Amino acid sequence: MYQDFLLAIFEYADKNNIRYCILRNYEQLPYDAGNDLDILVHADDRSVLMQGIISIGANFEWSLVGKPCGFSLQALIFVKSDEHLRIDMFSFLTKGWLRYADVNQVLATRVMYRDFWVASQDFVYFTVVIKEFLTYGYVRDKYKQLLVDSKVTESEFIDFGKCFFTENSLKALYHRLNTSPHDKASISLVPKFLNVVKPVQILKWLFMRIYCSFSQRVWRRS
Repeated sequence: MYQDFLLAIFEYADKNNIRYCILRNYEQLPYDAGNDLDILVHADDRSVLMQGIISIGANFEWSLVGKPCGFSLQALIFVKSDEHLRIDMFSFLTKGWLRYADVNQVLATRVMYRDFWVASQDFVYFTVVIKEFLTYGYVRDKYKQLLVDSKVTESEFIDFGKCFFTENSLKALYHRLNTSPHDKASISLVPKFLNVVKPVQILKWLFMRIYCSFSQRVWRRS
C-alpha cells in the first residue's frame, strides 16, 4: 500500500514549510485515500510540493503515469503493481469557474490531524453551505444536521468568503441558515446572485467562460 509514500510526502511538506491541507476524506489516511487525495496548497508552494512528491514517488518505486491539469487543478497519477494513487493539488477553490473561498484563510485555520494538516471543520461548514447555495439555492436534507451542529461564528463564516462575496450577503446567508436551517425557502438566495458576488468575480467568471469556449473551438479545428 501507499501509506509510507504518503507519510513521506507529509514529512517533506512540513520540513519545507509548505502551506497545505487535506480538504476531505482524510479520516482513513494514510492507509486509504479513497478515489484520490485532494490537497489545497498555497500557489507559491505548489511547484515545490509537486517536485517533492514526484521525487518521493520515485524513491518508493511508484511510477508517474499522468500529470493532468485543469482550470484550478494539477494532478499526479502514480501506479505500482496493481495499485494506483491520484493526488489532486489545488491552489484556489472554485465552483464552476467562480472562486468561493479565500485560500489564505483556509490555510490559516487548518488543524493538525495525526501526522498531517487538514481543513478546519469551520471551513467544511462554509464550503458545504456555499456549494449548496450556488448549485441548488438551498441546503439539501443530508447536510441539515451539519448546520444544526455547527459552532461557526458569523465573523468566521464571513472571513472565508469576503474576498469574493459581499459582506452583507454572507451575513444574510449566515443569519438565515442559523434561524431557519430546515426551511428551504428562507435559505434560497439564488435570485439575488448578481447582488451577492463581487462584480470583479463576475467579470473573471465571464472571462474564463469565454476563454475556455474559444480554446475548445481552436482545439477542435486543429
